[in-house]
Amino acid sequence: MKNQVLNISSYFVNNNCIACMLCSVRLPNHFKLNDETLNSFVCCQPATSDDNQLFCEAMNDCPANAIEKIFD
Repeated sequence: MKNQVLNISSYFVNNNCIACMLCSVRLPNHFKLNDETLNSFVCCQPATSDDNQLFCEAMNDCPANAIEKIFD
């Protein structure tokens, strides 16, 4: 039987980012700061339900509402 993915999500950081680095501090393996634009970006999507929960918390706590989630 072929593995099926039931829910695919993608997170990204929009242009509202103020480079507070809250996401980078909480999830350093998933968020990085672009030194040129001084905006954070998602460098690695969540792979586990625990990671996904941490992404949701970071998204809810972002002071600029810059972390977004889209579903495919």
